[in-house]
Amino acid sequence: MSYLHNFPFSSLKIDRSFINRLDGQDGLELVRTIATLARNLGMNIVAEGVENQKQWLQLQALGCEFGQGYLFSKPLDPANIATLLRNTNESEALQRLAANLEAETTAASPSTASIE
Repeated sequence: MSYLHNFPFSSLKIDRSFINRLDGQDGLELVRTIATLARNLGMNIVAEGVENQKQWLQLQALGCEFGQGYLFSKPLDPANIATLLRNTNESEALQRLAANLEAETTAASPSTASIE
């Protein structure tokens, strides 16, 4: 863990196995701890496997700006995701995510750490 801040990651992805346990107090506290770590390191937080509005509201309350899962869309390839987000008049966060996705698909190096 002491070397985590030395890696060139800009985002931290929380695995769906943690998101699925948000209903329990232990699961919520674990995700809160992961989110706090990411924020303290200046990273974006991406939640994987968000399936319902309750999960998404809990994650937003913890400072999570980005999510993946069936709540938002069925799985899509990168080109279709960018198109979907460009054509969606939802929040500014979605527009930023579309821009980040387009930038990441053209970049050669990964910029996301994953907690699994």
